[in-house]
Amino acid sequence: MELATTHRMSMPGGSERSLMDFMDGFSLAFSVLLVLVGGVGLIVRQRCHKDGAAMMAVSRALAGGGLALVVISLSYWFIVPSMFLALMTFCFAFAAVRPPS
Repeated sequence: MELATTHRMSMPGGSERSLMDFMDGFSLAFSVLLVLVGGVGLIVRQRCHKDGAAMMAVSRALAGGGLALVVISLSYWFIVPSMFLALMTFCFAFAAVRPPS
């Protein structure tokens, strides 16, 4: 951990970053991505309530993106984020099966 936090690498543009800087950035980006996906789902639900085709198209797109994240998560991370990503993917896939009534 000491090496990951203290060893700085020169990056293009004149900045220096440590491995933990990269890990913190990926962690924050992952959190923002999940909040963004949830927010998009809620906005589409509210704005496209009467347009079932648009809601299904967005649900399919978010389910496809979620499936890609599940595969990445199972390959590189551990089970906890994989479970939550799988739950999100299942919810969007379920919403994409039947148009809203």
